[in-house]
Amino acid sequence: MTLKQIEHQISDIRQQQGVSFQLLQERGLYPASVYHIERGENYSFLTILKYLQLLNSHLAVNGSSVDDIVSLGAMLHDERVRQGYSLVSLGKSAQISARTIINIEKGRGYTKMNINKYLSKVKVDLSIQFLL
Repeated sequence: MTLKQIEHQISDIRQQQGVSFQLLQERGLYPASVYHIERGENYSFLTILKYLQLLNSHLAVNGSSVDDIVSLGAMLHDERVRQGYSLVSLGKSAQISARTIINIEKGRGYTKMNINKYLSKVKVDLSIQFLL
């Protein structure tokens, strides 16, 4: 699944569960952040992970549940190396700096725009897993 498909699915999940913007705000996720995700605009990637948790869900990469942004970064790093990309080769190919790649892989703050560039070259299967 692409990140765009994940965004659409999150919107559908929220509506199916009847979760209001007010409830999300009470739990620390501001409506503007929700709108950015559901409209596919640029946002901090940490926000999408928080949003999924509030919907009793997790992001999964290649079938493995992502608990937080640090574990996501580690999974992406392992996949980048497995696919044969160095920092320099991925940076040139995806048109992002080595520092941005390091930030993604260390779980430091980054935006949807940067993760999309990263994922345009490092292919992973994204999905949403529901918690019981």
